[in-house]
Parts: sequence; structure tokens; C-alpha cells
Amino acid sequence: MRKPLCILLASLLGVCGPAFAGSTGSAFTYQGQLSQNGSPASGNFDFLFALYTVSSGGTAVDTLSLTLPVSEGLITASLDFTDVPFDGQALWVEVSVRPGGSSGGFTTLSPRQSLTATPYALYALNGVPGPQGPAGATGAAGAQGPAGAQGAPGPQGIQGIQGPAGVVTLPFAGTVSSSSPALDVQNTGSGFGVHVQSAGTGFNGAALQVTNTANGGSALYVYGVSSTSATGIITNDSSSGGDIIQGWNQAAVKFRVDTAGDVTASGTVSGNNPNGSGVYGVSNGGPTGNSGAAGVWGDAKNFYGVWGTSTSGDGVHGNSTSASGVYGLSGSGAGVWGESTGYDAVHGHTSNPNGNTSGVAGFGDGNNNGTFGISTNGNGVAGFSSGGNGVYAHSDTGYGMATDGSASQALGQNGWIKAMVHVSRPASGGVGSISRCFNSQLPALIASVPPCGFSYGEPVTGTMTIDFGFAVDSRFFTLTGTGNGTIVSGCTASDGVFCSHPPTSVTGMTINMANPSRGILVDEPFNVIVF
Repeated sequence: MRKPLCILLASLLGVCGPAFAGSTGSAFTYQGQLSQNGSPASGNFDFLFALYTVSSGGTAVDTLSLTLPVSEGLITASLDFTDVPFDGQALWVEVSVRPGGSSGGFTTLSPRQSLTATPYALYALNGVPGPQGPAGATGAAGAQGPAGAQGAPGPQGIQGIQGPAGVVTLPFAGTVSSSSPALDVQNTGSGFGVHVQSAGTGFNGAALQVTNTANGGSALYVYGVSSTSATGIITNDSSSGGDIIQGWNQAAVKFRVDTAGDVTASGTVSGNNPNGSGVYGVSNGGPTGNSGAAGVWGDAKNFYGVWGTSTSGDGVHGNSTSASGVYGLSGSGAGVWGESTGYDAVHGHTSNPNGNTSGVAGFGDGNNNGTFGISTNGNGVAGFSSGGNGVYAHSDTGYGMATDGSASQALGQNGWIKAMVHVSRPASGGVGSISRCFNSQLPALIASVPPCGFSYGEPVTGTMTIDFGFAVDSRFFTLTGTGNGTIVSGCTASDGVFCSHPPTSVTGMTINMANPSRGILVDEPFNVIVF
């Protein structure tokens, strides 16, 4: 193959050509380099290849028209001038080109390219083939190819005859490491799945011992399946005076049963049930330690004496006719802990007419809470009593009752604050506003968000009105000036004619404020507290 010759075409096209390589048949390969505006061309171009017997002039003996892709200037074409026998005469190829798909004329590139001897070798290949030569020596074996795809499995064979039942020689011990059960026993009849019996007594004479050596693993897991109901474990003591179930654990928990919730016992009971009471205790009397007869008794050293969690009922519910409905005692945690998302976290009820027992009684040592309740939809702690206190709180060194939220009381009852309002000093010529407030009748999250459901007005200078949204004409209230003014009077609708600008509604209040040195009514800031 000879080195390509590059010719530029009038600042539009250029070609470097041709190099020939032999191929089968009468066709041969033409290669060249095409430039456009001085750079390698790319894209589709229309080519016209003409075959001449002279280097210039004359008439073409055969032509070929091809559209070829050009990438980075490289042209590769297979030319087959079938109308011209290659019999040794001198031949030249003339190339003309234009952009692919254009309607303009072709640009002829010069000079014509002389054909080398390679195409004439194609003519020789058309002769009669000679006799086949002897077979060559066998070459070395090539590398083994990759394994082919696995074929489809054949049909399953006929099941063999079942062998005789095996025999286990006692004593038997076995060890296996498997994710499947080490022993799987199924009984489709009415008998026991596994029957274990021992004639021994005491701890070492247990009929069945199950041990799990994994930290955090369960020694025994029992699961009952039934279309109506199932019992995980049924125990029966055939003799009187024995323990139905005796639990012993080196940790704090002696006995634990997982059902819909958690029931944990360590001499006491703590419950978690999503559909009812976590722990429900009823007592009709009789001595139980130092507390009389508690419906639920809890005693813990390092955690909660009684813990109850429920999503639809009471977290802890106790009912007793002669002692505390719920009694909790703890050395470092809460005496009684209740948590509920749909009802009362702790619910206590007593009907003792003497008032000596409480619906809920809690005692906390040190910095612990006597009674602690959390609820997202009901009451944290609810107490009901027909003769004593619904909830009674006492502390020797701390607060008898503490809360981290706002306090609310029914309007018909007395003792707690129902509303608080601070009215700021108005701007010159303007009207004051309620800048701080508390409304015990609103939900806790918005009870202190001004204006807290109240409305404020100034019918005349020095006379202010507040509408609380609930009846205040039958309640107690205090008024305090916080600026240069002095409260002259304050009245509700029940005060009638003795009130300047009396409210027209039982929910309203009128406040008159004056400057004592000037003797005139003025607009000044003040506070109102309604009990």
C-alpha cells in the first residue's frame, strides 16, 4: 500500500487518496482522506467514481455513484467496476464529491489516481483452482471456552418405599448448627405433639428442661394456632398445694408472658394491652401487707412499682372497696406510671364514704414523682371519689402538685384561675391590644396564644371592654393597673346601672381607668385575672 497523497480543493474540499487492498470477487477497497475547509470532514457525502484508460481526458469506461459516511476525514469504499475486465491495461480512477443529499454539482478532484497491481490479482483468482494441498500439522489446542448454560432438570423420579420408623436410644444427645428447627414434631391426630414425663422431684427432677445459651435468646417459645382461640401454655397441678408455674431468673423479672402486650411479673404485675386495661385489679377486702387490700399492688426497687400502657383503655385501672385502687411503691422510679393514647393514663375510683382512701395514691421518695401520668388524647391522671379526694398530692420537701403544662378547671367550679389578660398601652390616638393572656377553656397548645379567644375594645377614652367568650358575671376577678393610671372601676353585666358603659352580654367586662393627679380618664395598661 502506497502512502496517501493529499490535495486541497478550492477552500471547500480536499482528498488524500487512494490506497488499495485486495478483497474477494472483482471488488477492491478504496481508502482516502477528505478535508473540508482545511479540517478533517465528517458526515455523509455523495461520491462519483469514474474509471479511465488514460490519466487525463478521454471517456470513462465505467462509473460508480455512492453515498458514504465520513468520520474524521476517513473514506472507505468498496469499488466494483463490473463492466471492465482487468486484463493488464493501464487504468485510472477519477473522484468527484459533494455534500450528501445536496442538489448541487460534483467537485472533481485531481489528479486521477492510477490503479496498482492489486486489482489485477483479482482477475487471476477467477482461474481454475489447483489441486488441494496436503493437510498441515494439527496446531495446539486452544483455551477452553466458558461453560454453556445449564439444561432444564429432568423429570422427578418415582418415590421410593418408606423405610421403617427409627428408634432413639436413651439417653440421647445431639448437636446441630442449622437455621431450621433442630427437632420438628407434628401430630395431626388428637394426641400430644411431645409428651415428657419424669419421676424425679425438685429442680433436677423437672420433666422438661429447655436452655438457650445465646445472650438475649428465649429458652422456650410456645405458639398456639386456632381458628377461634388458642392457649400458648396450659399448666395443671394434679396435686394440691403445688405451684402451677414457678419462675426464677437471676435478673429482676421472674415471669414474662408476651400476648397482645407485655405482662411481666417479679412478685408484682406490670401490663401493656392495646385493647383494654393494661392491669385491672379488683379487691373486696382482706389484708395485703401494709396497704389493706389494694386492687393492684406494685413494689419495685429500681423501676416502676406499677407500669401500664394502653392504646384504647386505661393504662392502669384499680378498683377497691377498702384500700387504694392502685398502690405503687418504687425505690428509684415512679410509684405508678400510666401512659395512654386514647383514654386515662391512670384511672382511680373509690367509693369509701369515710374519705380515708384515694382513687389514686402515689408516694415518691427523693426527687421521684408520687404519681406521674402522660396521655396524648385523654387525662394524664384521672381520679374519682364519692367521699374523699379524687386526686390528693402531698410532699414533705417538694411541691404537692407540679405540672409542666397549663392548668384548666371547669367553669362551674372554683379555686383555679379561669382567665388572665394583659392589655398594653395604646399608641397615640390608637387602641390598645391584648399582648399576653391565658384561657383555661382552650386546648393547652393555644391557651396562651394572644388574644386567647378574647376580644378588646375602647368605646371612649379611659373606658375599655373585654369579651371573654364565657360567662364572667358570676365569677370573681381582680384588676391591676400597670402604668400611670389607676383602676377606677370594673364591672360585669350583673352590676347593671352601677357600671359605666355596662356590658350587654354576661361574657363581657368594662374597665374604667383614670389619672389620679389630673382627675381624667386615660388609656393605660392593666391586668385582669378571673377566678
